[in-house]
Amino acid sequence: MDRLKLVNRPGDLDDASCSEYEDVRRQRSASTASAVITIVFASMCLEAAIYDYAAWHLGDDYVQTNLDKMDLVSKWLVVPRLVAQREIPIGRPSHDHLKTLVRLRNGLVHKKSHPIPLSDEDLLRRVEELDVKEHEIQDGCIVAMRAIVLVSLDMDHLLGGVTINPLPSFARNSDTHYRARYTDELEALVSECRGMLTRSRKIKTTLAQS
Repeated sequence: MDRLKLVNRPGDLDDASCSEYEDVRRQRSASTASAVITIVFASMCLEAAIYDYAAWHLGDDYVQTNLDKMDLVSKWLVVPRLVAQREIPIGRPSHDHLKTLVRLRNGLVHKKSHPIPLSDEDLLRRVEELDVKEHEIQDGCIVAMRAIVLVSLDMDHLLGGVTINPLPSFARNSDTHYRARYTDELEALVSECRGMLTRSRKIKTTLAQS
């Protein structure tokens, strides 16, 4: 996602410059809002999928008693191991994107207050921190989308038909009717994620053979 830069607004902007400034500000605000929605809903999707997968195979009582309080990353590591004796290896792109997604989600839904800046230096520092945070959220939009696809692709690869993938399948042999509804952007994202996982597996194989 291209970052939308917003410069400090000088007091002597002409009407045309003011209009351009406001357009950029609105675009940046809309971009950030879309990224927030994507991050939160991607997290909800992954949370619901792994809970349903666990409850279906292990039972609601077991999940509520033993698994429900786990963080999302731990659930995706532990539940496939309990159900199918498979697990997403730590350090894989799917694991890394899932961790980043959870961190971004927690930063949004568990927002903490900060002291009010009392000096111009503190105020400027806080503005710069918020600017960096906003860019991170905007970049997090693609991380969130990748996380769903990467985890799904890894689950297809790891499960190998032992159990049904709790996420929509993006495998090449998945339902053709479903794949026919791919947009060009989704097709590109899935292809990118496949490449990331292929490179990761090749690196793992090379390290194992060395």
